[in-house]
Amino acid sequence: MPSSTSVTWTLRPWPKAAGGWGASVTTWLEAGEQMASLASDIRQFLVGEQ
Repeated sequence: MPSSTSVTWTLRPWPKAAGGWGASVTTWLEAGEQMASLASDIRQFLVGEQ
């Protein structure tokens, strides 16, 4: 049985922003190649690569 892990993404406004909203989503991945692929995609997104 493959191992899996969850990653929870949470978005919130700056601390002094009005409204106090928040949103989150949890992504379930199989450990190994799916996790490595996600890490690569996130790295590319954060540095602005396409």
